[in-house]
Amino acid sequence: VRALLRPRAGDFCYDRWELAQMEALAAELVAAGADGIVTGVLTPAGDLDLDAMQRICSSARKAARQAGRPVVVTLHRAFDVCRDATLCLEGACELGLATILTSGQAASAWEGRALLARLQQQAAGRIEILAGAGVNARNIPALVRETGVTACHLSGKKRIPSRMVFRREGVPMGLPGFDEFELWQTDPDAVRAARAALDALSD
Repeated sequence: VRALLRPRAGDFCYDRWELAQMEALAAELVAAGADGIVTGVLTPAGDLDLDAMQRICSSARKAARQAGRPVVVTLHRAFDVCRDATLCLEGACELGLATILTSGQAASAWEGRALLARLQQQAAGRIEILAGAGVNARNIPALVRETGVTACHLSGKKRIPSRMVFRREGVPMGLPGFDEFELWQTDPDAVRAARAALDALSD
């Protein structure tokens, strides 16, 4: 279980209060049983914030030592909005991160497949490149074939209509553009199909 550590929506440039919260929460999540932390911090200039990331990693790793088990840290899709993907990957390796979750700095992994292929080559086994965004059982074979990645991330979600019969329209409860009468849930069949598609490539 890798826990997402993101204190708010929006950008990935955090103030000192947010960073203090992230550092503390990293330790709490590991102590609670998380096998890994998924997070990312950028500088205002768009580079990986090595100092902030180091503090978060150190907090997670200290908690893991106290718990007597290992922990891994993943750089999430903050990577996809960084200034220089090549430098960011090297920074992630310097920090000893296990994984970079990325769409190849595009709207979807398929659209970013050219950069994903370059990142996979640059990583050279030092760090896992985890392709994510728009990934599903249908495109996994081609995505793996064209990029060389061996790990894929997906939500596998489906839309479920609300059970509400009475519906008061025009009174939004969430973010603009979200339908309160439509729920999103993980689809077990979609996850199984993706798993099967990825497993078939190694047969």
